[in-house]
Amino acid sequence: MKFKWNPVKNIDFIIDYYFILELERFSNDDPKKQFHKLSKQNHPDTVQTASDDIKKLANKKFLLVKEAYSILSK
Repeated sequence: MKFKWNPVKNIDFIIDYYFILELERFSNDDPKKQFHKLSKQNHPDTVQTASDDIKKLANKKFLLVKEAYSILSK
């Protein structure tokens, strides 16, 4: 019997949560510390004086960091 490869359809990309939190995969780094560090940097309240484009990017990054931490903290 041969192995039949069936790729998943309609996936544009795979999210690497370790990359988002700037963590090594097999290290002992604490995801909670990285989450707090990155959330402070990208929180919408901390980029009030920035331009609209930077605010939008920071908000997107903040949401990604939040999602990555919620997945990796389990």
